[in-house]
Amino acid sequence: MSYNNIQTSPKNIAYNERRSRISILERIDYLREAQYQARIIQKLRDLFPGCFILKNDAIYTPGVPDIIILYNDHWAMLEIKYGNVRQMQPNQEYYVNMLNSMSYASFINPDNEEEVFYDLQIAFGFIRPPRVS
Repeated sequence: MSYNNIQTSPKNIAYNERRSRISILERIDYLREAQYQARIIQKLRDLFPGCFILKNDAIYTPGVPDIIILYNDHWAMLEIKYGNVRQMQPNQEYYVNMLNSMSYASFINPDNEEEVFYDLQIAFGFIRPPRVS
C-alpha cells in the first residue's frame, strides 16, 4: 500500500496548525504538569505499596482520567491538573463523575491533593469513613 497518495484531511491540518501555535508558556505548563504527575504517581506508590498504576491514552478515549490505580480488589482513577492553567478537556467531568459512581475518581491538583489522598485511603479500605450522626 502506498502512502504517497494519502491526503491530509482539513481537520488534521487545522489541528497541526493549532499545535504549532502553542506558546512557550503553554509548553512550560505541560512540562510542569508532567512533573507534577510523576510526583503524584510516586506518592501513590509510597502510600499504597504494591499498587499498580497505569497511564491512560487520551487519544484513544478523550476525557478519560490520566491514571488508574489498582490496589488489591479496589481501583480508582485520577485526572491530574497542575493549577488552573490548563483547561478541562471535553468529557473529563463526565468521565470523572461516571467513574466515581462505580468506584472512586477525582480531579487532583496541588490545592486538593491531601483531601484526595485521604479519600483514596477510604476507598481502598485503609481508613473507615467517619460516621454521620
